[in-house]
Amino acid sequence: MLTEHLQKFASLKGYADKMKITRNDERQGLIRAKTLASRLATGEVIVFMDSHCEVTERWLEPLLAPIKENPKR
Repeated sequence: MLTEHLQKFASLKGYADKMKITRNDERQGLIRAKTLASRLATGEVIVFMDSHCEVTERWLEPLLAPIKENPKR
């Protein structure tokens, strides 16, 4: 299953303790899946990515900079 492959990949890359992979019991659509994910999240910032997104090195820092400057905004 995809979940097991993703968990193995996360473990090999050293991310297993930094992410949680969950799966809905049935298809509910993208928005409901993201809503569930946001409820399960424990971090200070949540970043959602879709399958068509591609990231490069240091892609996250510019997105987090405004949050770091003014976290209440």
